[in-house]
Amino acid sequence: MSAPLKYVKLASGEEILAMYMEPEGGFFNFKHPIKISQVTDKDGEEGVRFTKWIPFTEDEVIPVSAKYIVTITNLSPKMLKIYKDILNEVGEIKEEFVPLDKEDMLLN
Repeated sequence: MSAPLKYVKLASGEEILAMYMEPEGGFFNFKHPIKISQVTDKDGEEGVRFTKWIPFTEDEVIPVSAKYIVTITNLSPKMLKIYKDILNEVGEIKEEFVPLDKEDMLLN
């Protein structure tokens, strides 16, 4: 993976992990974006679920207008590993549930 991997917070409140491509024409371009959703399973265990952000497209690069970006940051080492593992394991983003450790609860 040659593109930098980033955490992106959108104005809609959605959080995504993606390969950051150079912006052009007022749009940020994200390759292989996956959505992070905080979930609680039936046993009360909290975790995060990763799903393809835009599920009904074959496009690898998704343009997002700069006005909808709240922030873009680097991934923590743990999230970097999870993101790479998802891409390497399935070849394309499907869905994965990862339990949260107490120190990971900062993902709000």
